Amino acid sequence: RVINFTPFNANSTAFVRWPSDHTVNGCIGADVLPDALPAGKQRPVIVNDECALVEFTYSDLVFQYVDNYCYKIVRTWKMIDWCQFDTQDPFKKGYWEHHQLIMVNDLTPPKFITGCNPVTTGQINDLDCSATLSLSASASDNCTASENLDWRYEIDFFKDNSVNKTGSSNSVTGNFPYGTHKITWFVTDECGNETSCSSNFTLYDRKAPTPVCYDGLVTVPMQSTGTVEIYAKSFNICSGCDNGSFDNCTPGDQLKFSYSSNVNNVSRIFSCSDIANGVIDTIEIQMWVTDLAGNQDFCTANLILQDNQNVCPDALPDRYDIVGKITDNKGQKLPSVEVILEVDRSTESKYTTTDDHGVYFYPQMEEGRIYKISPQSDSDPKAGLSTLDLILIQQHLLGIKLLDTPEKMIASDANNSGSISAADIFDLRRLILGAIEHLPKNKSWRFIPTDEMFIDQGNPFPFVEHIFLTDFFDHSVQNNFKGIKVGDINQSYTPLVQENMVSNRSLEKINLVVNNDGFAKEQIVYATFEADRALLTAGLQLTIKFNAEILSLDEIISGLIHMDAQNYYINNKQEGLITISWNDGNGIQLKEGDVLFTIAFKALNNGVLSDALSLNSQITDAEIYPVINGNLIENRLDIEFRNGLVTDEQFHLFQNMPNPFTHETTIKYYVPEQSTATLNIFDMNGKKMLSRSQESKGYDEFYLSIESDKLTPGIYMYTLEAGKNKSSKRMIMIK
Repeated sequence: RVINFTPFNANSTAFVRWPSDHTVNGCIGADVLPDALPAGKQRPVIVNDECALVEFTYSDLVFQYVDNYCYKIVRTWKMIDWCQFDTQDPFKKGYWEHHQLIMVNDLTPPKFITGCNPVTTGQINDLDCSATLSLSASASDNCTASENLDWRYEIDFFKDNSVNKTGSSNSVTGNFPYGTHKITWFVTDECGNETSCSSNFTLYDRKAPTPVCYDGLVTVPMQSTGTVEIYAKSFNICSGCDNGSFDNCTPGDQLKFSYSSNVNNVSRIFSCSDIANGVIDTIEIQMWVTDLAGNQDFCTANLILQDNQNVCPDALPDRYDIVGKITDNKGQKLPSVEVILEVDRSTESKYTTTDDHGVYFYPQMEEGRIYKISPQSDSDPKAGLSTLDLILIQQHLLGIKLLDTPEKMIASDANNSGSISAADIFDLRRLILGAIEHLPKNKSWRFIPTDEMFIDQGNPFPFVEHIFLTDFFDHSVQNNFKGIKVGDINQSYTPLVQENMVSNRSLEKINLVVNNDGFAKEQIVYATFEADRALLTAGLQLTIKFNAEILSLDEIISGLIHMDAQNYYINNKQEGLITISWNDGNGIQLKEGDVLFTIAFKALNNGVLSDALSLNSQITDAEIYPVINGNLIENRLDIEFRNGLVTDEQFHLFQNMPNPFTHETTIKYYVPEQSTATLNIFDMNGKKMLSRSQESKGYDEFYLSIESDKLTPGIYMYTLEAGKNKSSKRMIMIK
């Protein structure tokens, strides 16, 4: 029997129906897979495969932005009939190809997630009435990943329909002026679909104006009416010039002035009824200043209303002046001290301040009344204070050297307890370190009558801080006070700042020595502060600044001077400011090279200590207090970096890396000439734990392994000797 059949032919529809072209409205991913396409367009359909063994597969070639479509896919179908296919001649028999075109078009634009809501801020820069603000937006798309979306923005300052700033990002950080502005975000997907949204961002001015009052404005009632109208703006000192009331955003000529928070209360009428004695009276007023944003503040001033035309009836009792002067222990005048005058032991009080000569003055006070005069001031709490004062208090408490005047004892009572204790040292040290700005339980000044006689010179507590006047037998008597600066035991305070600066510059300088070590990122760096000479010292204080972009503070480690949390304060980690104050009333003897204390940092970047560390008096003055012939001396304190950076002509030992280490570490070094380099490792008791030698020239290194050298966790000192050169450093092994 003979059976005839026609060989399989993919080019004939009798055997194969190839998938036709198709247009997809969707994404290029799952939407274009064969199973996602309509029937007849998915894959080849085998109509007749009798006496054939057929397989097929496909591959895609993708083009973007073709013929007004987002994507053009050329899908090539390859089919083989293994009954005919000849591997020696694969393109003649049993192999067919078919090209199917799939056009992809995504018409859906992205959708905003954030960035379309209004933004407000009140953090206005006082200098230029602007603020730094960060704005951002986000969006999602049905086909395009978020990170592949294309962004741009336009900013319209003050919403005046003009574009003032553009950019190609989904975020912007800038310095923007006070007011309301508009930002429009534009986002485009990979198929060119774009959408946009706009939002307002507003920078509010929430800072009140600074009122500056003219105190002592003099006026008289009109002879015709017995009254006078005074506008609130009349009390604006130097109206129209640069010295008057001012605001960070509102021009001076647009500020509003009133007698109260009601901006319409712009004037007041004063009459004879405001002059109690019918001759002259002082009337206290409030001048309110309001800016364009509605922020308000006020200052207090005095209007002197006098009847020099005899318009008002007189009612004047006998009156005298109360006058006095306030100076410090050294007789220096103290300006700007508030002096309270209480009348007849009631709540009726008057206030004035001392002038530039330290003089206070209450004119024309009535005879026959009881007056209590009490100065007070909490100004310049830190002025005149140093760790030297803490040493003097400590020596008094230890009985080493007692304070010899009642004034010094009063100055020592920082917590106002009526006694002297270690708690006073604690509060004063916090003030010196910058941890607090004011004493928590005391004012910065105490005042006693100048002629005060202390019955017990060794215990002045409690003490009198006022003067009572019960009769004006001699109204010319000077009611003087002596000001005592709390904490200033050695009486170094002077109101002349320039003199303080000159005095400080004239002091002798002593250095703290720090090895100028190099370091690498992630390394623990130890800045060891050593004495540059032998001396007996009872205390020191300083401000250390480190570059917070290079170093991160890890810990402060005591050396010969004991340091705990009371002795230092991290003023600002971001700015890298550390203040230190230490004292020992008995003093400690230092030798050259003694380690006073160590500061451990973690390196955030590569660098050297001299570029990242400095000593200054930014917060706490840098001073040290040697004891010479039994006397405390005040010296300036500075930093000296030694063992500078290595050059091609210098011997240098680098810090081991990593440090601390667990299993292994590498010690690198540089020797300028061919020599035998010997590495010795000692524990902290001075016992040699390891010694190695090798011939070296130029850069070289020693490799240490805990398995081979059997070092145990702890702190070690390693020393490298090469010829006449020698250098040492510390390293730490941990578990």
